[in-house]
Amino acid sequence: MDLHDLFVKRRSIRKFEQKEVGRDLLEEILEDVRLSPCGSNKQLLRFAVVTDRKICDKIADNIVFAALLPRGIADQKANERATAYIIILEPQNAGRVQDMDIGIAAEVIMESACDKGLGTCMMLNFKADEIEKILEVPGDMKAAMVIPVGYPMHESIAEDMPADGDTAYYVDEKGNYHVPKRSVKDIVSRYY
Repeated sequence: MDLHDLFVKRRSIRKFEQKEVGRDLLEEILEDVRLSPCGSNKQLLRFAVVTDRKICDKIADNIVFAALLPRGIADQKANERATAYIIILEPQNAGRVQDMDIGIAAEVIMESACDKGLGTCMMLNFKADEIEKILEVPGDMKAAMVIPVGYPMHESIAEDMPADGDTAYYVDEKGNYHVPKRSVKDIVSRYY
């Protein structure tokens, strides 16, 4: 897949087919993350990978999808939950550079997964203390981001932002997500 096509296709997926994600695919994703850049090459992030269905369900119970949508549309049904999760862990006293490392790692996970036909979504709206208990995260680490991984049940489509500048995404009658994006002209403040 061409890199630009990957960026177009790599959108947030919030509902998943109930097909297991193979460990080999998850390890390929983690191999890509392992090679990604990080501040001062410290490599302080750790990753918890969950495929056990009972633990996946416990994690799903502690995250909130699509906060901009009405709960009836946004909430996952049992047959729409991810079949795998990658949880990014960071040291308790991480600084600003660590936040950038988390963003880089999350984007690499999402791009790598998309390239393999999988869907993902960066989740920051989760109960960190509950996730940490479920995963028995060591006391010197904390859950920084939860990324569900699975085979997409819907499409997520980037489209030009409407003239009124509304950034709210919506779901159409087929269950596909539509996400308004600003144009290059709108995001570049100036050329020098």
